Amino acid sequence: MTVFTCHGCDAVLTVPLSRVALPIQSRRRYANPFDDTLMAHGTYAADPDRGVAVAPGDVHGTIIVPVADGYGCCGVAGAGTPNLLCEACRTPVATRVDDCGEWQVVWLHAEATRPVGDDVAPVLTWDELVATRPGLPPVDEPGWWNPIWQAAAGHALAYLLAHSGGRPIELPGGVLSEVFRPALDVLHPQPSSPSTPCTVALAGPGRSAPEADIVLVPWHPQTGEVWDAGPGPRVAPLPWEIWAYPAYHPSRRSLQAQRTGPGPLTASRLFTPDGDLFGYALSTLQTQAPQPWLRPILERALASPWSRPF
Repeated sequence: MTVFTCHGCDAVLTVPLSRVALPIQSRRRYANPFDDTLMAHGTYAADPDRGVAVAPGDVHGTIIVPVADGYGCCGVAGAGTPNLLCEACRTPVATRVDDCGEWQVVWLHAEATRPVGDDVAPVLTWDELVATRPGLPPVDEPGWWNPIWQAAAGHALAYLLAHSGGRPIELPGGVLSEVFRPALDVLHPQPSSPSTPCTVALAGPGRSAPEADIVLVPWHPQTGEVWDAGPGPRVAPLPWEIWAYPAYHPSRRSLQAQRTGPGPLTASRLFTPDGDLFGYALSTLQTQAPQPWLRPILERALASPWSRPF
């Protein structure tokens, strides 16, 4: 296991932690207050742009201090200025975020903290993931789309567009069509003249390799490793807990109708992928391999960070 210590005085600042992949929702804002923590207890994840993310309850030996730009309407907004000091030596070591509209998290600053110990937590095999982690349902009580699904869909949507090369996109039915189709219809309307569609399918552990132009594949929740789909199809990655639900859940029908009796909970409104994650992923993909036809879509996504591009 790993603990993080103060770089200035070596005081221990966290409980023992195991490293996991950075959650997809770390780059999105969240609309519901107080009830969601970015990191699970006992885990940490590294983000090259922000530091190391840990659950607030896993941090100790610190004191919180007021900073001029650090407060929102209901809590600590975490504008980036360190607001946690090492209790032993008063070195600024981290930024805590717990305002409404934000995922609750503590970002340990890389220049002020350091990891100590070895991360010896066993890494689950893909087969073990299939057996033990069946996936995250798309809908929460009381009929709201799960925000992690929205984050993952916004990220993967950018890959679908970039890999399509401008061709119409043919989705599998059920949940995947419901989460991607409305946004694709806005961003990438079907051409008036006939064109060979770009087909999309799920690929991953426990599923035979489909014949498709683009495959939605999982990434490992501990290591971040993306499933190797082999030569041929282009890859659009999804977090394991999102990919596993449509891959293995026994019911993959439409989720739009309201629930009227016993059975799976269904959503009460149209699914909307996360615009922040869509813009971030599409900007990255355009930097790696620019496509002129995507430029207006990217400009639309980045024009107003608080408005949805679809």
